[in-house]
Amino acid sequence: VVIEASDALAVSGSTITSATSGTGNAGGVVIAAPQIDLADSTSVTSDALAGDGDAGVVFIGGHDLRLTGGSSISSTTEGAGLGG
Repeated sequence: VVIEASDALAVSGSTITSATSGTGNAGGVVIAAPQIDLADSTSVTSDALAGDGDAGVVFIGGHDLRLTGGSSISSTTEGAGLGG
């Protein structure tokens, strides 16, 4: 998943995710903009939910990053695979 903006990027109340629950790996999540605002419980994740697959990398690139209202960024594994 790749999201790019040349100016500001605002995301509110959304889920941006890449996941696997088998032997394949989850893809990565890349968000790039000079200003990034994640609000109202926005979740950005790459997860390995089960099986042997690895979670992907989450990359957030910008000069100004704001997480408000319970927003989160994570990469986790619940199976035998590796976290991102």
